[in-house]
Amino acid sequence: MNAENVSKNHGWLVACSGLGINLALGVLYTWSMFKPAIEKDFGWKGGQLNDPYALCCLVFAFTMIFAGRCQDKLGPRVTASVGGVLVGAGLALISTTNSYATWLLGFGV
Repeated sequence: MNAENVSKNHGWLVACSGLGINLALGVLYTWSMFKPAIEKDFGWKGGQLNDPYALCCLVFAFTMIFAGRCQDKLGPRVTASVGGVLVGAGLALISTTNSYATWLLGFGV
């Protein structure tokens, strides 16, 4: 076995990637912190405040089935990258609007 065939240790890359994935997942669990500000700024009440979070939880649970299959076929790098782009796009979308339907789409889906 020569030095050319030995791959570099990518431990830090894996650790940083895992941290990024967990931070992205944390967005889901911080909803209760943002809820009062959303209620104040947008005037949403009751169920309207809970709908984006509830939809996000539902979509998250069902997409894990497909994400697992995608990871088996394409690998974790591609799957996590696509997931990161989708989360980022959703957050960018909701940052530009106060429309309830757009929040359902951007945060919920």
